[in-house]
Amino acid sequence: MGLIARHVGTNATVDWDRDAGEDWGRVLAGDEVVAYVWTRAPFVVLTEALQAVSGELESMRIKTLVVPDMQEKCLTTNREIVDAWAGHATSEVLSLTSFSADDLWWATV
Repeated sequence: MGLIARHVGTNATVDWDRDAGEDWGRVLAGDEVVAYVWTRAPFVVLTEALQAVSGELESMRIKTLVVPDMQEKCLTTNREIVDAWAGHATSEVLSLTSFSADDLWWATV
């Protein structure tokens, strides 16, 4: 998360409680989430504003997904994949035909 925070700059903060066993860490630029870091596997969701760091993360074997912003409903999947990935049944409220990175975060925390 430090690498991403350095790319954000001086207004970057990291929100992750390792001791509580949280699976997601967040990097914020001010009040805006600009990256979600999945701590159980090498996977990061980045906003387009941080697309430049994607190549650096990929070179470290960290898979990245770049989205326009965390609220944009631009993602799709199926229930079996997201449930297996989360390690538990996710809420049926999550519409898997059109969801955002924020929706994924809320469904899997």
